[in-house]
Parts: sequence; C-alpha cells; structure tokens
Amino acid sequence: MCNIWKYPTSSEEEFKPEILNKLPQLNFANITGGEPMLRDDIDEIVDILTKKAKRVVISTNGYFTEKIVNLARKFKNKNFGVRISIEGLPAANDELRGLKDCFDHGLRTLLELHRLGLKDIGFVDNCF
Repeated sequence: MCNIWKYPTSSEEEFKPEILNKLPQLNFANITGGEPMLRDDIDEIVDILTKKAKRVVISTNGYFTEKIVNLARKFKNKNFGVRISIEGLPAANDELRGLKDCFDHGLRTLLELHRLGLKDIGFVDNCF
C-alpha cells in the first residue's frame, strides 16, 4: 500500500471508461486503484470489462459496503469477484488506510457479499 489516498486525483485526470473498449479479449481483469469504489463510473467500468474478460475482480478496501454490494448484485452472474484489502488487525489497518473503522467496514462488506451469494470473494494481502 503506497498511501495513494493522501494524493487523490480529480475526476478530470482519470481515464474515461470507454477507452476500455479498445482492450482485446482477456482471461482476467483486476480493477484496483487507489480505491476503485471512489469512482462515480465504476459500474460502467465493470460493465465494459465483464464483456472483455472471462473474470473480473475488484480489489477494494471494502469501506463503501452499500456501493460494493449493489455492484455485486448487478454483476454477480457475470464472473465477477471482490477482494477486500486488509493490512493487519483493526488499528494497524485503519492507520495504514487512513480511514477510521476501515477494518470493520471491510469485514462487513465481505459478510454482505457472502449473504448475497457472491462466490468469488476473499481477502487480498497487501502487506509488504
């Protein structure tokens, strides 16, 4: 984790989702960031990539539970998965992520995804 959250970009600096249409067919696509759930157009990005890749996974800190679950609900039948990044126990994770209760949000998100029936879920270890 590189503390990218300390240096956010503006939406004008980010790529437009339609550029992803230029990609060839893929076996796998991982959407990562910074935090991909901060993008207002994440649904459009996932929609394009699920047509381009056999499997699409978002790597997220899990903080935006409702947004992540809604996205999973929309794409759960399209080889879509979610990985929650956790950097240790609650205090260490929250400090490294720069978000209060980020650890708890991440666990809550994973449990909600499990309840939803999303099969491709888990943790990603970003410890260095």
